[in-house]
Amino acid sequence: MNDPVSIEDFKISLSKKGKKKATIDSYQRDVKGFHSYLAQYGIPLNHVDADLLRHYVQFLEDKHGRINSVRRSIIGIRQYFRFLAESKAIACNPLEKLPIPARDEHLAQPLSLADLRALLAHTGKSSPQLKGLRDASIISLLAFEGLKVSELIDLAWADFIFSANLGSLRITGPRSRVIPLHRETTAHILNYKIVFDDTSFPAGEEKKFQKMILAFNGRDTMTISPGISRHGLKFLLYELAPAIGRDKLNTEMLRHFAITHHLRDGKSAEEIMQHFGLRRPGNINKHIASILKNSGDSPL
Repeated sequence: MNDPVSIEDFKISLSKKGKKKATIDSYQRDVKGFHSYLAQYGIPLNHVDADLLRHYVQFLEDKHGRINSVRRSIIGIRQYFRFLAESKAIACNPLEKLPIPARDEHLAQPLSLADLRALLAHTGKSSPQLKGLRDASIISLLAFEGLKVSELIDLAWADFIFSANLGSLRITGPRSRVIPLHRETTAHILNYKIVFDDTSFPAGEEKKFQKMILAFNGRDTMTISPGISRHGLKFLLYELAPAIGRDKLNTEMLRHFAITHHLRDGKSAEEIMQHFGLRRPGNINKHIASILKNSGDSPL
């Protein structure tokens, strides 16, 4: 029953249901981690029950300490057992009624405008120059425009529109839209594009470099690839965190800053939802409540 082939079948099933690649990859990692845990203790898959999964939850909490990561893992594992039950690999789903851990909606210590300025100043010191300009564009797209990771990774130069000194961006995907860009984001992208257009790419491979956000590989960061990956973006932000005295920096923190930035710029919740491609106000309402509570603070 611990046959990893079932994981591949699960992946195919998710794809047929129209799940995004990022979701499929995430669920697959979660299930592989659970298989490793079972193998470590010699537990067959058909011996899994709700009590065992509660022990696994504790194991994940001790290992990661992040309730939202644990919550996502449990959702993925429960979906996996639902697939096994539907495909008759097991008699029934022992986890169907297992409660999912509640999401931690607490807003972590927010980034300030001074933090953003420090991050952008730090990117200006990067070498080579193209990498620093790319990093500044990434920070702006996340912190001023609130782009999702998948949207950032998929950006192509053809999506950037500059006319009459104003920049806008075409976002493709499930929440396709065209958004006006903050003047600072536009400036960073334009500076990046000037050096990008001057860069010599490997002969015969120029057409591969259509995506906006390049990847830099190796210690010397001189090897350039056509597009950054999720892992590459995560590692970049990890490297930037010390520049603002933080142990960590992630896309969620920058997206929260973006919401606050737009609110303090006078945007309504509906306008922000449109800009960010959101279906529900969710975190926007939390930020509105926080701003009202601390209304004595000076605006950004």
